[in-house]
Amino acid sequence: MYDFYTQTKLLNCDVDKVDLVRNTMNADKTITNTPITVNIENITKNIKGRINIICNQINFDCLLITNCQKKMYVCLSGGGRKNSNVSFQKWSWYPFLDGYVLAIEDPSYKLNPNIKTAWYYGNERESYLYYAIEIVKKILVEHDIDSSEVTFVGGSAGGYAALFLADLLKGSSAIAINPQICPIDWNDSFGKIVFKNCLNDKYLRKDLYRILNNDNSKFFIYTNYKSIYDYKQVLPFFESLSIKPKYGLNVLSNNLVILLSNIAYNDPHLTQLDVHDFLIINQMMRSANYECYNNILLYMIEKMRAAYSEKNRFDYYKLLSFIQNDIVRDKTLLGEINTNSLILYLDEKARSVYYEIKIVNVRNKLCAIKLFIRNDIDCTNLKNTKYNFKKVDDYLCVHFCDTSIDNCVDKFNMFVEDTYDDMYNMLMNAV
Repeated sequence: MYDFYTQTKLLNCDVDKVDLVRNTMNADKTITNTPITVNIENITKNIKGRINIICNQINFDCLLITNCQKKMYVCLSGGGRKNSNVSFQKWSWYPFLDGYVLAIEDPSYKLNPNIKTAWYYGNERESYLYYAIEIVKKILVEHDIDSSEVTFVGGSAGGYAALFLADLLKGSSAIAINPQICPIDWNDSFGKIVFKNCLNDKYLRKDLYRILNNDNSKFFIYTNYKSIYDYKQVLPFFESLSIKPKYGLNVLSNNLVILLSNIAYNDPHLTQLDVHDFLIINQMMRSANYECYNNILLYMIEKMRAAYSEKNRFDYYKLLSFIQNDIVRDKTLLGEINTNSLILYLDEKARSVYYEIKIVNVRNKLCAIKLFIRNDIDCTNLKNTKYNFKKVDDYLCVHFCDTSIDNCVDKFNMFVEDTYDDMYNMLMNAV
């Protein structure tokens, strides 16, 4: 088995030597270097590090990290952008990988900063993925790497790109994490607008269900079916074969494997494989002995479930810390943590005043902070403020919500600042 633990210089390094060791790692320095600009036809084997590659007048921001092994891992970028900054995703896995790492950014975000997710679409006349595959092929030729030694990897929109490029490059492989297979069915306005024009598209960008019939490349898809949007993306593969999806490993053909997990998280679409998971899956895809890896993959899912459960708790405790430090300050809170919510009682004995913090598992993560005050508590002063209290069963409730935890906290913090004295007096009378 590939020994990834010995491949990074940082592991088992003395704490006081970490910076020294990091400075010897070329990629850590080249990622911040000013990129060189080169036309695709002028790429040579001596060019590496940060590169701006011009292909058909489109500027592709790239990062190339070389290796003595004649293999290549091509990392594609996902969406969900808040700005047009260059984002090389998964490039930091390079110390663990036994080959070159080539990260290719989607040029769409620089050309149109308002786009959040672009799928390397390009426009009606040209596809950026067809330009990206030309870049990959040119580098493979210059470094004498066979296409069968290429693995494309990406998540979400980057997963779509990974599958698309592996479909174009005969003999290659793709490992896609919660990818979109049909972007027009994804919860994104840009995808719905541009991909509806792809019905007769010569680049076949509308969907990727054709990979089921590709016998020349290999495809692995990880999907967390706790995200209904992601589950709907892969469901047509099963329906076309009249196969019922099952938890764990689903071998749909010799060349297409889908791993289904059910990991609860604030936004289940964002559950990701780490580099160790990737290495196990990559080894499985190279061996093609898929069923032998079923138990290993089930263990991997359970490990991810535990990790994301702790991440959920961290998000809740982030809010708990805010409430404890900025709101109640000298009082101790008693709480109940459920799957998607956290209950915090402000009055320990009567439990008549409490916060409910909820992070809802929907595609766009929704954070809600609610304050409940039992009807028999005198909160006249609070009701006379600008905030809208509504009756919910035996309680009065005011709530604040946002797709961002930080924004939700900001809204609630404003409420706290405006009503702090009234809240304090009410709590004193409630105890």
